[in-house]
Amino acid sequence: ETGQTNIDIVNPSTYHTFMGRIDHRLTDSDNLTLRYYLNKRLDENAISNCAFGEVFCGSQDLKDQNLALSHTHIFGPSVVNEFRFSWVQRDLLFPENDPTSPTGTISGLFTVGGATNFPQSRVTDSYQFSNTATWTKGKHTLKFGADVRYNVVANTSAFDSKGSFTFNSLQDDMNNSAFQLSQQVVSASWEAKQWQTYFFVQDDFRVTPDLTV
Repeated sequence: ETGQTNIDIVNPSTYHTFMGRIDHRLTDSDNLTLRYYLNKRLDENAISNCAFGEVFCGSQDLKDQNLALSHTHIFGPSVVNEFRFSWVQRDLLFPENDPTSPTGTISGLFTVGGATNFPQSRVTDSYQFSNTATWTKGKHTLKFGADVRYNVVANTSAFDSKGSFTFNSLQDDMNNSAFQLSQQVVSASWEAKQWQTYFFVQDDFRVTPDLTV
């Protein structure tokens, strides 16, 4: 005979958020701004298979970071240059309490072991470099510059890497007679890298005091 029971688990969530900014006037012609942002979140025993308490549970360990730097330089009464750099990272980790045991599903009853879509994780980094120069000459205000970005993604999707057994009944499970086994042969993990480049020129031409092209 079989029965059903509910098992309590401890499921704490911890959040840390920080933001700092510095503005500094280096010289009469140079201004510097630096900003950093951090958001870290940990949810314990929040994912995967929590039907047996904490044994086969997993956690969400998420971290977002953002760093930005800008430098403005005045070359003279008509020329100003602004350089910007930024780094954005998202780090998504999903650690399991039991990262080794396979998954066993007994049809119509319950599942032993973690969920089949673990382990998995994703880390993305984005770097941006941009520069804009502004030149005012007569009736013209010229802006020209470049924007260069570099993106990196590291993805882990090792689904069914520990093996997933299916049993048609509790008796088959006790007799170790599986109906089906699924196991990943080649990992689906990958890493992608990408460069993006942009260039621009802009001219605001004041034809008359009431008309700008």
